Amino acid sequence: MIDEEQWLRNLMHAYGPETIKFIRLYTRNASEAEDLLQEVFLKAFRARDSFRGDSSLRTWMWSITVRVCQDFLRRQGRKPVRLVDEGLLEALRRVPSASAETEALQLLESGELLRMVQSLPNKYQTAIVLYYFQDLDIHETAQALHITDTAVKSRLFRGRNELKKMLQAEGGRNPWTTRL
Repeated sequence: MIDEEQWLRNLMHAYGPETIKFIRLYTRNASEAEDLLQEVFLKAFRARDSFRGDSSLRTWMWSITVRVCQDFLRRQGRKPVRLVDEGLLEALRRVPSASAETEALQLLESGELLRMVQSLPNKYQTAIVLYYFQDLDIHETAQALHITDTAVKSRLFRGRNELKKMLQAEGGRNPWTTRL
């Protein structure tokens, strides 16, 4: 059996880098990110005995991370924003150029897609971030947000439709026709 200290070290090693990136992007507060990261791991450590394995450990960690970020922003009187990181941009640069992917990359680099995603209601924004940018599947996204799979599908559908309307209003196409 693994001891508590080793469990926490393993958890931090496995999820620390992607968690700190997400916290920085979601809260747009780099100075508080380390404290929030500690809060995420502290909550996970304290709740480790309650982890039943109904979801993956990764999904459980995302659930904790999203709640910690939302609580922080609520305390700050702000709404969640920001979603794109350099890793995503680099990954998209390596994708063979197809029109939807190329347009999505151009939108990401110009900041237009970011602006559009940031303008979405929080429930759509969070679902889109976890699904498209953090690469969780529908079920994992549902577990992380404590909602049903159907609710995630609905939020993704509605969020994509809102983005499509924004893009069409600006004369662009819809890069959300395929999964990025």
